[in-house]
Amino acid sequence: MTGLSELQKDRKGFWGYMNIVISLFIFFVSIQGFLTELSGQVGSLRNGTIKENNEVQ
Repeated sequence: MTGLSELQKDRKGFWGYMNIVISLFIFFVSIQGFLTELSGQVGSLRNGTIKENNEVQ
């Protein structure tokens, strides 16, 4: 808790760290969404439900 009170005294430092935390959160959420979509497409390719030109049968 001491570190949090020190960051609240220094507003620039606090918002700098918050910016890093928010950016990392957005990055990991977007990567997770991309990997989920990619694994779904790989599964569809294995099942043969997607043609080569990405049209669904």
